[in-house]
Amino acid sequence: AGAAAVLERAELRERTATANSMARLLRPKVVAVVGASREQGSVGSRIFQHILENNFTGTVYPVNNQAVSVHGVRAYPGVGQLPEPPDLVVVAVPAEGVVPVAEEAVRAGAKGLIVVASGFAETGEAGAALQGRLVDVARANGARLVGPNCLGLLNTDPAISLNASLAAAMPPAGRIGFFSHSAALGIVILQYAGERGLGFSTFVSAGNRADVSGTDVLEYWEEDPATDIAMLYLEAFGNPRRFGRVARRVSGRKPVLCVKGARSRAGSTAAGAHIGAAPVGDVEVDALFHQAGVIRVDTLEELFDAALLLAHQPLPGGNRVAILSNSGGVVTITADACDGYGLHVSTAGLVDLGPQAGAEDYRAAVQRALEDPRIDAVIAIFLCVGECDPELVSRGIRRGVVGAERSTGVAKPVLLSMMGATGVVKFAFEGKGALAGRTTAFPSYRFPEAAARALAHAVAYADYRREPPGRLVWYEDTDPARARAVIEAAVKEVPPGGGPHRLTPEQAGEILDCFGVHVASRPPRQNGGAPLDLSVRQHHVFGPVVVLGRAGQPAVVRITPLTDQDVRGMLKEVEVPPEGGEVELLCRLSQLIEELPWLAELEAAFVAAADGAPAALGADLVVAVTRPA
Repeated sequence: AGAAAVLERAELRERTATANSMARLLRPKVVAVVGASREQGSVGSRIFQHILENNFTGTVYPVNNQAVSVHGVRAYPGVGQLPEPPDLVVVAVPAEGVVPVAEEAVRAGAKGLIVVASGFAETGEAGAALQGRLVDVARANGARLVGPNCLGLLNTDPAISLNASLAAAMPPAGRIGFFSHSAALGIVILQYAGERGLGFSTFVSAGNRADVSGTDVLEYWEEDPATDIAMLYLEAFGNPRRFGRVARRVSGRKPVLCVKGARSRAGSTAAGAHIGAAPVGDVEVDALFHQAGVIRVDTLEELFDAALLLAHQPLPGGNRVAILSNSGGVVTITADACDGYGLHVSTAGLVDLGPQAGAEDYRAAVQRALEDPRIDAVIAIFLCVGECDPELVSRGIRRGVVGAERSTGVAKPVLLSMMGATGVVKFAFEGKGALAGRTTAFPSYRFPEAAARALAHAVAYADYRREPPGRLVWYEDTDPARARAVIEAAVKEVPPGGGPHRLTPEQAGEILDCFGVHVASRPPRQNGGAPLDLSVRQHHVFGPVVVLGRAGQPAVVRITPLTDQDVRGMLKEVEVPPEGGEVELLCRLSQLIEELPWLAELEAAFVAAADGAPAALGADLVVAVTRPA
């Protein structure tokens, strides 16, 4: 359709522009650090030292009008006096001096700014005004801004090797991109990730996210060949609808994992205090992540548990899991955990090897389970009883995996719990032929319940990937101009700012008819259950939200615009067959919502197609609109 094609082209232009602007931040050739000094403890001195110590492949200049040199490198009094234009300028001066430095930096040609100082929107109105001036300076000159109130950023690519942050050590190189709102938390996460055997491609701490957001970084990772997994710690959304569009695209190719902080009232208050974040509803966040294929986790430990599996093992082909252990009690505990997380464990998949089981016992059991076409994944658990060597058992498991993959040509995920060890267990085996590029690096969990939870996340993500991509359906037999005329006529007597105006049934029916949405003349069929109710409401952050459900039962909440897959999923959850008429009704309603932003409220019964009559909204409906600008 023409309108859909226009939207697709606009999205492509946005994607390209964002990725290019982020590359100036993450892949600079010339960096300047304003505020670098001889004082070892100063922020500027530490960041400048970190850039030097981690062998940045470009050129870095200290800017300090009180020093001839910093760490043995000639200093310059201002950014304008540098011998070449900087790509990235790190501003490490107090808040009151940031805007003048930013102005000088963009005049000198900088297209990237990192502001680490606090004292902006998180402190109140005066700080918010100062932050607004800073953003204006950046945007007026086509520059991107990370921060303020942030940790900085890193790029472990050997061709860049940039540590423009307060993190003392560069994390291990890997294929995970990580974005964090919190600065201090970011440092701890980098350290913990290294201990767990996870490596990063890039890391960005955005602080107040005055300009660069998690969505921008996600859009960069979408085409970044060095990033296979995206990890996010978010406390707020700047533009959740854009986040949903970008995350949906990325998760179709790469896992996107997210811890969403500020879920409770106390957490929202804390987030507002340290990054100036506005609270959002958790139900809407769940809907957004579900639609976009984002793997939502509740804790940082759960984030790393899931990332460990996704980084080192293939996606499972289903939810059928075998559990192997030298303890019957642990097999039982793990089976309970698997069942609780929605994994299927058959009786044949529960294997108690006995307390004396050794490496060869594990090898045979693992190979047998992996060669079974009824098994999609294996959790192997070992408890050290008496004198034992977990390393020998791990090698036995590895031999079982190698044997199964060579005999079947199929790679399945294997998770270990060596009961006390966490991280990854690595081996030198490399697959050949169909298994080329497959290495045996197994995630190991301290307790098997964590392995079951991580596997459940991988199963859900694999299910999402197997579904056909959703399509935004756009109908051409609509008349949005007539619908707007109806709204304007209905509200012409309503004073500006008067709030939503409720339409008459005739006006509401005419607007719906402009988009091919039928209004039923018959009461909804009960079919022995409670009737279905549909509503559209405006959320102050997420925009239009569609709710479908029955009285006394959990409702299905989705953020517009709805794809055909979103609609089918909604119908399945309320136990309505996702047939053509019901799918079309909701897709047309989604288009109406997008083309008529003045729709403030809609409440109606959802009437499924029956007896030759099409799917429709109930005649006793409520529609309210606001005055078009």
